Amino acid sequence: PWVPAALVVAATCSIFWYLTAGQMPWTGDHPVHLFKAWQLGEKLIPSGRLTGWSHFWWTGYPAGVEYPILGDLLVVIVRTASLGLMPWHVAYAYALLVTMVLYHLGVYALGRRWFGPWAGAAGAIVTLLDRGGPREGGWYWTIANGVWPMALGTALWLLAFERFLAVLERPTRRRVAALAVLQALALLGHPMTLTFTLAIYPTAWILASLRAERGRVALPSWAAISGLAIAGLLAAFWYIPFLGFSDLVEKVGDVWWTLPEIGDRITDLSVFEATWRLPVALGVGGAILAWARGHRAGRDVTIMAALLMIAISSTALVEVPPRWIGDALDAVHFRRFTYPLKAMWFLLAGYAIAGIAGVGASDAGGGEAAAPAPPGGWRRWARVAIAALAIVP
Repeated sequence: PWVPAALVVAATCSIFWYLTAGQMPWTGDHPVHLFKAWQLGEKLIPSGRLTGWSHFWWTGYPAGVEYPILGDLLVVIVRTASLGLMPWHVAYAYALLVTMVLYHLGVYALGRRWFGPWAGAAGAIVTLLDRGGPREGGWYWTIANGVWPMALGTALWLLAFERFLAVLERPTRRRVAALAVLQALALLGHPMTLTFTLAIYPTAWILASLRAERGRVALPSWAAISGLAIAGLLAAFWYIPFLGFSDLVEKVGDVWWTLPEIGDRITDLSVFEATWRLPVALGVGGAILAWARGHRAGRDVTIMAALLMIAISSTALVEVPPRWIGDALDAVHFRRFTYPLKAMWFLLAGYAIAGIAGVGASDAGGGEAAAPAPPGGWRRWARVAIAALAIVP
């Protein structure tokens, strides 16, 4: 149904009303991103280039090579759609609004597949209200600090991940094409999406394979492989020069908590920085509910989230691997893996909220989950009111 998706879009546009009004935030990294978009639209593209050497900063630098270009290109596209009449800062505001809408629709799309449309909408709204901390997403890190290209890449990755699951379920040409395009755009949105893909897709494939093959791991379909291969080829024009400059990039990697700290923080409901404890508690409750009800997709999400937390813990990254592996990981911000982790966690919270409201998915889970009709009469509205209180502090 279109109503849950429309609710997510309306809520996003309402929360970020200043973006809807064309007002650009000027804090954090926003002025830098505005300059880069202006440079792309006014200097590089007119000369037939998307990247190239620029003398506008320092003694010169490789513009568009050291940082993903999709965010800059989105601003240029928005301004071009206005026939050049829209000021650059207004086009920037609308490009940022498009990013936030896409991000929460990406969370919704995964939730719809796993738990049903209303659970997906609840999880997306929980995500929308998350303040977030440094390198962990949320509106503060994305809007106040201006780190929105990360959100754009993650938004497209969430949509690509949903299509990847759809291809694993039933490969069609349309699904493979959508996977290839969305995955390529995600890779061009932010390089962290490449690490998301390498870490999470294999786990999702193994879980889907075990379920489909009754405990036997089958080879991934050629459809999924071809979709990802096409995406890699489409994004190669940017990644090859980017990797060529890797020796000139300062290594500022960032690790997450140790495993004992993660356990303590889950118990304390403070596993994420500056995140309200109630959604964290609801995510734990949603995971318990999924296992209790035998909800297949819910179990898979819980397993993926648990394995991801173990994989990005400083225990696994610092104390276990050999030194040469640690050196190779020094440039990766592993704390940013909390972007997909939060999506899973908050969708489990959405599953719990939808269960409270009586509009949760069927207990079977998996595929395009459909929500049953909510209970009628005053009981329906009482349950919806309780669910609303669980979302809004």
